[in-house]
Amino acid sequence: MLKKSTLLSLAIAGAWLSPIPQAAVAQDSEAAKHVLDQLNAERETTRLLLEKLKSTDPSVIDVYFALDDAGQRTMVVSKVADNGLIETWEAPADVINTTIAEAEEKAKQDNPEASSGFDWTSAIAPMLGGMLAGYLLSNAFSGAGKSAQMTRDAHERERRMQSSAYSANTATRAQQLRQNPTTNTLNRSASPARPAVGQSQGGTFNSSGARSSGYSLGG
Repeated sequence: MLKKSTLLSLAIAGAWLSPIPQAAVAQDSEAAKHVLDQLNAERETTRLLLEKLKSTDPSVIDVYFALDDAGQRTMVVSKVADNGLIETWEAPADVINTTIAEAEEKAKQDNPEASSGFDWTSAIAPMLGGMLAGYLLSNAFSGAGKSAQMTRDAHERERRMQSSAYSANTATRAQQLRQNPTTNTLNRSASPARPAVGQSQGGTFNSSGARSSGYSLGG
């Protein structure tokens, strides 16, 4: 029989890929409820972000949360490069974590009654999407962060793998949250100082061409 933690991880991964969270998962435990609230908020955030990014650069095809090489939450933006390959850009984790912490704190101040579920998603997603959009529009595919190119099939495989790993990690964090309720739900780690969101770090969102790095994708 699978351990409860394994079942929770599998259920959350399924919820991430489903338009509507599974009722059984939401009722499994308080930890699962926190996970689903977070994934719903993040899914809505990425939907809003994709709309904003595509309105500026139609070559953008995807934006999603992922884990970097150190296991910290980051964000990946994908677009079709001039050569037809899919170019991905991974934002620095410290920027994403700190921005999320700021958005969550402001959402709590502005909407103290919105602590979970749909109300929380409605409160945090537009605010977080707006804050992240400013940064991404100025810095995506620039010198800050990591970029790589791959085929469309490789990109789809990487996307599925990243989403599964991210969802499983979120479930584990939720169990830790249940044991330590003072832990911030959305902010995964302490973050060093960073430039203000929206401040350019050299380059623009519409910059073209691949930049080699040690970040290995696809395959």
